[in-house]
Amino acid sequence: DIEFETLFVFIKDLMIEVIFGIFYGILMIFVPNPIWNNAYDRQKNELNNNHGAKNRQ
Repeated sequence: DIEFETLFVFIKDLMIEVIFGIFYGILMIFVPNPIWNNAYDRQKNELNNNHGAKNRQ
């Protein structure tokens, strides 16, 4: 009884996450939104900055 309920909740949560993942994936493909680009650029810049700091040490 308890095991089945927890499994059901787990599957339900998983399905919600998958649906949201697909939704956001479609959104990112079809909506070239500046917000997405800014977030991506910021992430890239942070990676580059970290790399540069490592080289300087």
